[in-house]
Amino acid sequence: MAWRIGSRKHRSMSPIGMAITGFAIGVLLVAGGIWASTRGGELNQMAASGQRVPAKVVDAREEKKRTRRNGRTRTTYDYFVTVSFTHPDGRPIQKEREVSSSVHSHYGTCHGGASMPTTVVINPADPSDWLIEEQLQSKQASTDTMAWLLPLIGLGFFGMGVFGTVSHMRRRNNSPTPAPGYGYPPSQTGGPVPYPQPPANPDEHVIYDARREPHRPH
Repeated sequence: MAWRIGSRKHRSMSPIGMAITGFAIGVLLVAGGIWASTRGGELNQMAASGQRVPAKVVDAREEKKRTRRNGRTRTTYDYFVTVSFTHPDGRPIQKEREVSSSVHSHYGTCHGGASMPTTVVINPADPSDWLIEEQLQSKQASTDTMAWLLPLIGLGFFGMGVFGTVSHMRRRNNSPTPAPGYGYPPSQTGGPVPYPQPPANPDEHVIYDARREPHRPH
């Protein structure tokens, strides 16, 4: 098979590597799903019993980021809105918060003195934590999706780990056993082999030579 210059030959992952990778990523994804479920419960509680306060968005902006990797330039955007309202404890608050692109597009015209009314939801467990209504709904939707999607993907990686483990065990059990005499010295019984001794009669094993034959008269 021909390979282009600069390309790398594909090497399949070993069964043990597949097992380790599958179980490790599976655990991380399941843990992420548990975190998303917990966070989703907190957001649902905030939406159900949080105090709602009238507010207004006074500014909206986006921030462009460029990153270069592997010779390619990638452009991403972060979105922010500035919210102004009076806290239930009487403090005037005006802060910028990062929001999703959909929320930003809703308030995209809020700049240069223009503003739009909105509602702020205050976390009953922590009065310093608050979100505008649209951002709270966006976070609820995303965490609810991650709560079931991440564990589902994690189960797929667990299946990969099980497959790698089974393949590794089969390969180990089916590995050929070296035949006797190939790389292994034969076993010895009855004690050590005696060292070769010279023959008792030196002429016993001498090759016949006619010149050494004694002369016999005819």
